[in-house]
Amino acid sequence: MSLTSRKSRPLPRDVPVLRDARLFVVATEDTCAPKQYFSFFPHPRVHVKVLETQDGLSSPAHVVERLVAYANYYQIGEDDQLWALLDTDHWITGNHKPGLIASLNQAKERGYRVAMSNPCFDLWLLLHHEAVAAGHAFANGDAVTHAIRAACGEFNKTQLKPHHYPPEQVANAVQRARALEPAVVDAETGFWPESAGTRVYLLIEQLRAAGLGFSGVPLNP
Repeated sequence: MSLTSRKSRPLPRDVPVLRDARLFVVATEDTCAPKQYFSFFPHPRVHVKVLETQDGLSSPAHVVERLVAYANYYQIGEDDQLWALLDTDHWITGNHKPGLIASLNQAKERGYRVAMSNPCFDLWLLLHHEAVAAGHAFANGDAVTHAIRAACGEFNKTQLKPHHYPPEQVANAVQRARALEPAVVDAETGFWPESAGTRVYLLIEQLRAAGLGFSGVPLNP
């Protein structure tokens, strides 16, 4: 599809979003949690369009391909951003790793931004409620689920509850996620956190800078 034939930016009509709003397109491995989470923070000048996984197409390559297809179909403004939210899961091991790195490089070459979580996006949700020790390693996503249930008393990722993720807690999650980052990130191996960590905070900082009202979240320096 040529530049002139691309469809205009798909801002929603059922919620009050201004026509000059910033558009953040977020493709995820997850099928439901990120889309629910970002819907909890509506803002007239910022619209987050989440491209969740459907039909089991959750590999890093599929996530990046969704961004490519979206950018090819719609007009993307200079101030808009495209993000890939990826999990380390099993993608950083064995024969899966080269495909992951190829997808990350493709995203980088196209100017897309990447926020990886180890082991999964749910760690970002956990950080709203409690800190995680630097260097800690969760065995898998189920271990994160158990930690959230212990902190909240319940957790169903298909039915997130807004009161578990109030805006004022987002600032805590950002600070806790930053604390899990090493002082120096190696350019070759620093695509993802080597132990428990999540770089979703980078997206949150960009949303805050664009005007989304996360109470107490500092602007990205």
